[in-house]
Parts: sequence; C-alpha cells; structure tokens
Amino acid sequence: MFLAAHGLIDWASQLTRERIDLDALMLLSEADLTESLGMPLGPRKKLMKAIQDRRSDMEDPDVITDTRF
Repeated sequence: MFLAAHGLIDWASQLTRERIDLDALMLLSEADLTESLGMPLGPRKKLMKAIQDRRSDMEDPDVITDTRF
C-alpha cells in the first residue's frame, strides 16, 4: 500500500524478493537503494521523500479528531 500510494508499485516485487517490509524500508539509505537494488534516480528520490515524510509523521503525529456529519 505504501509503494502504491507513492506511485512505486513496480518496485514491490523486488523489495519482496529482498524481504524488505515496511519496517526494513524505513531503515534503507539512498545508497542501499542505489547500490543494492539498482533503483534509478527518479523512483529513488520519490521513495526517499516518502520515507522522510513517514518518519516525520511517526515522530510528530497529528491529533486525530472525531467529526460529526
């Protein structure tokens, strides 16, 4: 779902093959994506931005409020 949300679903099979789940994905460096996975610049930058955004959200989550219709 994470990859699909960022237009990177094409990388799901390769990440699965390398046994990279969402937790492991959050630990990857740009060098990992380049050297180990051979990810080109465009997808690599998108994924690094998505990882950065997720880390930020996990460190400082927004307040969830209930709404009424």
